[in-house]
Amino acid sequence: MNDCMKAFDNAISDLCCINWSETDGSDVKNILKSSFTRYKNHKPEIIKKFEETSSLNKFQKSMITEILLKM
Repeated sequence: MNDCMKAFDNAISDLCCINWSETDGSDVKNILKSSFTRYKNHKPEIIKKFEETSSLNKFQKSMITEILLKM
């Protein structure tokens, strides 16, 4: 799970570089896919961690959750 948390931290860092007002979600999907493909068994924990993150707004959390659930 330690590697998963490192992947989470890296994903948060990458997600902060996105222009959220211009995204169609494809860049978000690419980040999440590259970060969490090997951690599919931990989806509920990852989603919960994103929900608890204060640096993301409601729209961002919603988009991230939707993409993670479809992966």
